[in-house]
This record gives sequence, structure tokens and C-alpha cells, in this order.
Amino acid sequence: MNRQLDAFVRGLNEAWQREDWHHVSACYHPDVVLLPPDTGDPIVGASAVVRTYRDFAEAAKLLQFDIPGLNIYSFEQIHMVHMRFALEYLFCEEHNYDAGVEVYAIQASDDLKIVWRSQSVLEHRVLD
Repeated sequence: MNRQLDAFVRGLNEAWQREDWHHVSACYHPDVVLLPPDTGDPIVGASAVVRTYRDFAEAAKLLQFDIPGLNIYSFEQIHMVHMRFALEYLFCEEHNYDAGVEVYAIQASDDLKIVWRSQSVLEHRVLD
């Protein structure tokens, strides 16, 4: 199961980078909850979560995205994935670097669906 979960999370992250919104949407439970990095209000629903990916893609130019670590913890039908990330992007003509963690709660039934996602940016720098 760990290989399947690893491939699922990596596939999700590859899909948003190529703007495959159908694939991204298929990864999420219809009632998913996302806790955004700015500690704002939770974002509820798959379409609203997909919109966050689309908003980023429209506002920024991704230069690099890496997953330096991914850990999986399984509890019967729920799997917790702790993923470290690092990305470089251009936003408002500034070269930015962010590093942080995402935590996914993934429900395993007939297929895998993310039911909860939280995102924390632990480091943000403006480069050059």
C-alpha cells in the first residue's frame, strides 16, 4: 500500500504542475477540507481546492518543485502522508523560494481520495 500511496501523492503533484485539473480533482473527496498555509478559513470541497491550484498556476510561474521527503502512516482505512516540499516560482516579478510540509489524510475504499489536507510554509525567501 505504501508504494500505491507514494505514487498517488506524487501523481497528484505532477498533475497540478502540468495543469491536469481533471486528474487533480479526481484525487480529492467531494467534501475534502484544506487548511491553507496562511491560516485563513478552511477551504471545503474538491472544486474549491482545485481552484487553489488553478489560482497559483495563473498567478505564478513555477520554476521548480521538489519533494525531498515523504512519510506514510497507515491506520486501517485512513492513511496519513507527511510530505516535505520545496518550490521556486516567479510571482509579481519576484523570484521566490518556499519550503514546508503538506499533510494529507487519504481514505482508502474503492479508490484513494484525499479527505483532509493541511499546508504549512516553513521557509519563504525572495531570491535575487
